[in-house]
Amino acid sequence: MKTTLMMTFLVLALGFGAWQAEAITNEVTIDTAGDPLADVTDWADEYCVPDDVCGDFSGDQRDTKGVCIASNFAATDPNPATVAYLRFDFDITGVSGANTVDGCWLVDANQNGMVENALCFSLTGNPLLLTDSYFFTCNDGSATACGGAVPVLPSPAVCAINHNTGTADQILVCPDDTADTAVECSVSLTDLGWASGEISLIRACTSTSAQPNSATFDCLESLVIDPDTGGNTPVELISFQVE
Repeated sequence: MKTTLMMTFLVLALGFGAWQAEAITNEVTIDTAGDPLADVTDWADEYCVPDDVCGDFSGDQRDTKGVCIASNFAATDPNPATVAYLRFDFDITGVSGANTVDGCWLVDANQNGMVENALCFSLTGNPLLLTDSYFFTCNDGSATACGGAVPVLPSPAVCAINHNTGTADQILVCPDDTADTAVECSVSLTDLGWASGEISLIRACTSTSAQPNSATFDCLESLVIDPDTGGNTPVELISFQVE
C-alpha cells in the first residue's frame, strides 16, 4: 500500500468570525446539564480556525472541520482568566456498529513549545454520543506528542457534544453539509499548569483512539491565546492528509 503525506501551510492573520486580535470577553458555557446538546452559539466571537479543505476525509470519522480555543477572560473579572475552553468539530454526525470517533488536543501552557497536557475524547453511536473524555499530563519533552502520558483521574475536564451543529454555527461550511458534530471541553488553567503568558493549542487531531499518542489523521496546529489579556495571535495552519 502506498502512503502519501500532503501538508499545506497557510499563515493566517484574519478570517472566519472568531479570528480576532482584540481581547475576547465572552465566556463559553459547557452545558452538560439541561439541554441534551451543547449550545455552540457562544463560540461565535471566540477564536476558531477551520480546516482548509472540505471533505479531505469525506464521510468518515477522520475528517475534522476545525478547532477553537478560548478562555473566560473578562475586562473586569476574571482577569487574568481562570478557565480554558477547547472545541473540536467533525464532519459527521453518526457512525454504525462499534465504530468510534476519536480526537485529542495537545496543549503547551508554559511557552516552551512542548506538550504538557493532552485532552482526548471518544464518540460513538448514531447520532453521536460522547462516551469518554480523558485528561493526561505529559513530560514536557516533545513538540508533537504527549511523552510519558499519565492519565489524571478523575479527569478535571468538563465536556459536552452537539451532534446537530447547523451551518450558522459550523466552523467550516461545506457544500451540502447541513450538520456537523461539535465537541467542547473546559479545563481550569491550574490543571493545565498555567502561570502567565500564552497558551498554545499545539496540535488537535482526529485519531484512531482516545489516547494522545495513537495514529493521527486530520490535524490543525498552533492556535494561541493569552489568558492575561483575552487576546490571540495570528497562527500557522497545517493540514495533513494521508492517503
